Amino acid sequence: MRLIRTLVVGLLAFATLASAGVAQASGTSPTSLPALQERIARLDHDVAGWKAMVASLQAKVDALSARIQSATDALDRLQAHVAWLEGAQALMPHGDRSVTSGAIRRLRRERSRIAKAEGAVAALTAEASKNQWLPKLFEAQDLLARAQAQRDAAVHQVSLLEWEAGATSSGTGIGSITYEDWARLLLQRMGAPACANNLVAVVAWEAAERTGASWNPLATTLARPGSVPFNGAGVQNYRSLEEGLDATAATLWGGYASNGYGWIVYWLRQCAAPQTTASSINGSNWCSGCAGGRYVIDLVADVQARYDRYAGL
Repeated sequence: MRLIRTLVVGLLAFATLASAGVAQASGTSPTSLPALQERIARLDHDVAGWKAMVASLQAKVDALSARIQSATDALDRLQAHVAWLEGAQALMPHGDRSVTSGAIRRLRRERSRIAKAEGAVAALTAEASKNQWLPKLFEAQDLLARAQAQRDAAVHQVSLLEWEAGATSSGTGIGSITYEDWARLLLQRMGAPACANNLVAVVAWEAAERTGASWNPLATTLARPGSVPFNGAGVQNYRSLEEGLDATAATLWGGYASNGYGWIVYWLRQCAAPQTTASSINGSNWCSGCAGGRYVIDLVADVQARYDRYAGL
């Protein structure tokens, strides 16, 4: 029975690895930004559906595995008890018939219970071999991995298109300073280290906004004397680098508790993993619901992989 449990666990592990290994984007990928965004939305739906299916099937497999485990454990305990009784009987004085006959009766009862327990384990094993939960789980895991791989590929393609568009356009509105240089200055104002994790997080944040507002790469709406609106949402054009940095820092401090910006500052000060900081940005009110609820998060991996390109914008 321990062999059966080991086999079930091994098959589950193998299925997970195999599905990840064979996951490949299929078909011809769209090349336009709207088409890619539409594809990502469809794949988000597919991924969510397959995740739910995997969770449901995994629960069924786990429940059956737990029943097999419980029955096998009960059998193991009975077998251990019988072994102990047999050892005790061997040590009993042979002249005492009442003691010996009582021990024999107990052994017979326990051996009968063992036979029933073995039958229960056999029945559960037969049930496990006949039901289709495990094959269906493997198939769902494979399809989930494929959908996730296709989604990741589409997100990566969007990032490249956006980067190429930004690199060839008139610019980000940030002036002559790069994304990385601006990120370093903002981190200094927030009392956070300019570590690699923080630079990736802030540069990804700037890339997520991709705004043309002057000296305002994170698109804050905090007005300053002399600043003018960049768009209808109230994003400001600032007159100088210092004014833009001060306004951004003031926005973060001003919404420390009310808008959830405190966690952004906290993780920056901890030099947390870029995805951790990105998750706090996405979860705050800075751009709630943007990018289909994946604001900044989806850009982190691409910024890490092509940091020099993004940092130089």
